[in-house]
Amino acid sequence: MSFDIVGDVHGHADSLKALLRSLDYEERNGVWRHGEDRRVIFVGDLIDRGPAQLETVAIVRRMIEADTARIVIGNHEFNAVAFATLDPGNPGRHFRQRKGNNVLHHSVFLDAVGGADTPLHRELIDFFRAMPLWLDLPELRVVHACWSSQAMAALQGHVDNEGRLTDAGFMVALSQGTPAYEACETLLKGPEMALPAGIWYRDAQGSKRKRCRTRWWDATANTLRSACTEEDIAGQLPDDPLPPDTEISLDDSKPLFFGHYWMQGVPSLTSNKLTCLDFSIAKGGVLCAYRFDGESELQTPRLRWVS
Repeated sequence: MSFDIVGDVHGHADSLKALLRSLDYEERNGVWRHGEDRRVIFVGDLIDRGPAQLETVAIVRRMIEADTARIVIGNHEFNAVAFATLDPGNPGRHFRQRKGNNVLHHSVFLDAVGGADTPLHRELIDFFRAMPLWLDLPELRVVHACWSSQAMAALQGHVDNEGRLTDAGFMVALSQGTPAYEACETLLKGPEMALPAGIWYRDAQGSKRKRCRTRWWDATANTLRSACTEEDIAGQLPDDPLPPDTEISLDDSKPLFFGHYWMQGVPSLTSNKLTCLDFSIAKGGVLCAYRFDGESELQTPRLRWVS
């Protein structure tokens, strides 16, 4: 089967519709469809930041219900579930506390649904909860941030046979400190490393960070300096070996697609076996897709994008 894999949308419905048109999809009876046997796969992060939260989710939801698309959950959908779910171990508190930056980062979506705990909010949270953490198809693999067999193994017993967290699995995976929580952190946010004392940076929302995402997809990035994804501070880091707990065993037996990493500039392949499709539409970049037709090695001309 042929697929068009689409990067992080973040509420940019107009760009999504333009991208679908460029890929020869058209809207018929309220659903975007392709005239041939093609389907879209979304890498997650439909929500937060952009101007058209509800329209974006509605487009994707209708496509999934009509079997013209599939999706994996992103960290923003996962965080939305945590924000909406009460923690039974802390009466009156949600797994993601409703204060400070947690509210600020989620405010565009909350405004769109009319506030937390409205009927529409609960309906969309149920939609997010039904999204799988990964797709392992005969032709390809898709995950939001990092493909980690070790993390997937840690979720055994908490997911169904399609990679979706069960109701009980969500309660464990939302509980900080559990192996399931750490596994979801890896799959949805990617492995991180602690920065040396005195070194920190501010993320896109202005929050102070003392941990850095790593270039897990690059087998040559095996030191603190070469593995750090934050270019502004990478030069301050020593060439010390990476901590063992950040290492990911790469499996290139089939093509892998992911998002999450705010790539910049003209879209390009990460490698001929795997590629990030997040090219920062929510930061003035482009919405990117890869047109997949079963090839075992990825090809640059198959990348498509719209601003």
